[in-house]
Amino acid sequence: MRGKRIVGLTLAAVFAVFVAPPASAITIGTAGLFVPVLTTCGLLPPLFEDTARVPAAAFDEHGCGAEILVEKGGQTVTAKVTDRCGACASGDIDLSPAAFRKIADPGEGRVEVKWDFI
Repeated sequence: MRGKRIVGLTLAAVFAVFVAPPASAITIGTAGLFVPVLTTCGLLPPLFEDTARVPAAAFDEHGCGAEILVEKGGQTVTAKVTDRCGACASGDIDLSPAAFRKIADPGEGRVEVKWDFI
């Protein structure tokens, strides 16, 4: 009976590891403005689309077409990742003009934001 209990507990622990939701990866950093032209994804997105470029490590993990939710002071925007930002510090992102205007005035320059992949 003891062997069945150990196996049952072991299976329960393994199951919990594989079905537990991932910890939140909300990142606090800054967002700047960029004009998307030729991107890492090979796209030429129109300026009115909500796009973003993210740090290399995040881009390598999630790739082209991933979406991020960006929040600043209660304003949010969902942007499609279309580029890798080689110059961005860890946690910092750049947003297309359309996406940036949804959370801040472009005259503010770089702004503090929270963001995460969705």
